[in-house]
Amino acid sequence: MRAVGRRPSWTAAAPAELAEPLVTAVVEALRDRGAKVETGRFRTQMLVESVNVGPRTILLDL
Repeated sequence: MRAVGRRPSWTAAAPAELAEPLVTAVVEALRDRGAKVETGRFRTQMLVESVNVGPRTILLDL
């Protein structure tokens, strides 16, 4: 993800056909390790809400 000013841009993201199986594999690996992971649907418009509990939010940029 690239930032354009203060807004993220997904223009350099992989196409859904390549990205979806990779995301699915990561989600499954995290769940196998006991993490609670929520997912959405590829290629759909979604409203996402984030509720933070604690003093910090950690963003992972992989």
